[in-house]
Amino acid sequence: MLTKACVNGRKGETVALRPIDVSDFVDEAPVSRFQMAIFAVCGAIAMLDGFDAQMIGYVVPAIAKEWGIVGPAIGANFKWVFTWGLVGLMLGALAGGPAADRFGRKTVMLVSVAGFGLAMLASPFASGIVSLSVLRFLTGLGLGGSMPNTIALTAEFAPKRLRTTLITLMFSGFPIGNVLAGLVSVPLIERFGWQGVFVVGGITPLLLLPIARMLLPESVRFQVVRGRDLERAARTLRRIAFNSALGKAPLVLSEQTLEGIPVAHLFRSGRGSGTLLLWVAFFMTLLIIFFFVSWLPLLLGQVGLSAEHSIWTAALFNGGGTVGAVALGWLIDRSEPYRLVIGAYFAAAAAIASIAWAGASLPLLVLTIFLTGFTVVGAQSSINALAARLYPTSVRSTGVSWGLGIGRIGSIVGPYIGGVLLQLKWAPSDLFLLATIPALVAGIAMIFMSRTELARYA
Repeated sequence: MLTKACVNGRKGETVALRPIDVSDFVDEAPVSRFQMAIFAVCGAIAMLDGFDAQMIGYVVPAIAKEWGIVGPAIGANFKWVFTWGLVGLMLGALAGGPAADRFGRKTVMLVSVAGFGLAMLASPFASGIVSLSVLRFLTGLGLGGSMPNTIALTAEFAPKRLRTTLITLMFSGFPIGNVLAGLVSVPLIERFGWQGVFVVGGITPLLLLPIARMLLPESVRFQVVRGRDLERAARTLRRIAFNSALGKAPLVLSEQTLEGIPVAHLFRSGRGSGTLLLWVAFFMTLLIIFFFVSWLPLLLGQVGLSAEHSIWTAALFNGGGTVGAVALGWLIDRSEPYRLVIGAYFAAAAAIASIAWAGASLPLLVLTIFLTGFTVVGAQSSINALAARLYPTSVRSTGVSWGLGIGRIGSIVGPYIGGVLLQLKWAPSDLFLLATIPALVAGIAMIFMSRTELARYA
């Protein structure tokens, strides 16, 4: 790829180096240890997001008991804690992408990690629903700003042949974090009270922060698009694969740089209808995921499972999600992506309906909840990767973050509706059957999205 060309073809004449396309450079080089370290740090941040999303469901019963909140009042009060945390996630995502497309992925990611770590660490000092809701909102702002940039940074350091696999492998940190929340929350609550879970959730990102600052580079695509720190970009490329021409030849990116308001470009050049349909899929998928992570342990208890069995069975949703994210990502890099994602959504609807019919049968619940996690979380991870592939570098973080931001509205609606319907004493089976509808809507949206102009960029 990197060749020298003589100006006049004679020995001793001036030699010019061809420009180096940084996208081609990353696509053609083997995946290095340096890149794997980037993906690992991004995966660790995704894991912290997953830990936070799940742990609140485990600590709420302990907080309610300590504060003397019982019965239907639990849903009535704590729906605000869930809701304000998710509002923070939404606003953090909507702001974090455009900020990263202006200031850089690494900068916004580090600020976001510091923000949610400090807010988590302050949460044990909450004295009531209002103060806890405010701290959950601040935690959500940080988490919302970090997640889209882990996806964008992974996409921009992953070769095209493995991009979806690596993004979904990185994003599998989210369901792994969900599982870890189930594993550590119960013993932490037993020994240190609910405050101990927040302390662990706050210290961990603050410990990760200096590691992330040291190991994560800025995106070379971003640096080339913005014309910033090109010498540093060349040094980053040398850490991927050494080439003597780096530092001498000009670095270029073979895609159009989009100037102006990043969000506006999501609707230009034929991207509009595809963007809206992608947002529908994000909304519906995160509605399902956060409904499950917020209320599944409680619902399983209502069908007759013990508290211990409810927690461990609910954790299978996240275990299935981890497997599904990796499996679907690997398949999408090797086949037609839209058929797989559409199939995953319709399979998810069938799996969710099967939970409603399983009753209190532990073997059936184990199977159906695992399959629901496999399909729903796998589909979410896949559309994250699709969003990162569909938009150009100059608006990539905005494209991913606004998809996640609109999806976070679904993540607010899901737990809120669950809390309201629980307050109205809906049966768990009816709630599960209702949850099949967003899966079907997401599948239909992806059918239409696959026929849009935007879809061809994948």
